[in-house]
Amino acid sequence: MASSIQLSLRFLFFALLICGVQACSSGTQDIDLDAIPLELSVQRMDRDMAKAAEKYKSGPVDSVAIYKEFFALHKPFITDWMFMGHDEVATDSVLTVAMHLFMNDSHGRDLLDSVARRLGPEFDPKPELTSLFKRYKHHFPDRPTPVVVTYVDGYPPTAQQGIDQVFISPRFLGIGLHYFLGPDFKFYPPDLPKYIRRRCTPEHLPSVVAHKIAEVSVPEPDLTQSPVLVDHVIAAGIRMYVVDKLLGPTTPDSLKLFYTTTQQEWADYYEGMAFKDMIAELYSSDAATIRRYLDDSPFTSQLNRESAPRLGQFLGWKIVQKFMNDRRDLTTKDLVGRTDYQTIFKEAKYRPETRE
Repeated sequence: MASSIQLSLRFLFFALLICGVQACSSGTQDIDLDAIPLELSVQRMDRDMAKAAEKYKSGPVDSVAIYKEFFALHKPFITDWMFMGHDEVATDSVLTVAMHLFMNDSHGRDLLDSVARRLGPEFDPKPELTSLFKRYKHHFPDRPTPVVVTYVDGYPPTAQQGIDQVFISPRFLGIGLHYFLGPDFKFYPPDLPKYIRRRCTPEHLPSVVAHKIAEVSVPEPDLTQSPVLVDHVIAAGIRMYVVDKLLGPTTPDSLKLFYTTTQQEWADYYEGMAFKDMIAELYSSDAATIRRYLDDSPFTSQLNRESAPRLGQFLGWKIVQKFMNDRRDLTTKDLVGRTDYQTIFKEAKYRPETRE
């Protein structure tokens, strides 16, 4: 397959046709957002951190007074964020010291300046996140809407230790704005790959949030059940189905999938051939095979460098879309509760056209 998949004028012409005025979006009809009452609470702790940092710049400060003025309001979030909700540990004195250490550090204050400067005074995530959480309320009416808190933190020495773009607890959804400063920002962990840096932009923020919600809503297949590739593919497809529903039809599919425009066009054009290639591996439990189709990467390793990454996620989404389009009796909430992945695959009867 690797040698047969080439970029061509035929491919480019087809890509223009499929994208057209839809901006390569999924094209399904959106729900009536105006009919869903929601006043999303967004707390800009990053701005309170910046105000506190200004106090530190002017000389010695009373850290207890600073905590009371700028951070006491955010104590429940800081407790969840830093101490995993352990209120008995997160006393006011402990939190005062924790916030003092960051505010008193010149690098922390410089980072706060960078966030404010790069995002600008007009940056406001609330409108787009309100639309996202209205869709969330529509699809998951029994779930509470979290309080959104924007914050700034430092970076770990290596990206392997994790990047905290989004943090979720039972009460809060935290957004680390220090990871949305553009792909060229020089203080990210040095080993953060370029294909991850691409999504470190304000434009990607709603998609990152949607992926985090989908991640905690749809667990990985149970390893004690000896899952095979198709199980992982369908689970990834269900997560992408949730992402799609939260972001709505006007968000381009490339943003939903974290693809470049070229990668999206490649995936759309070669969908059938990619599926045909994956068929032979569907019931493999080989960890390397599963990683090839689902792990984050700049492209799919067994294909060429122009190929889209995470083809298992892309194809899983297409399979789940086909399954749900044929089962109008099922809701998104019903879907995320299912773990019979192979049944979903078989009932979808997904057979995309193969273009040579």
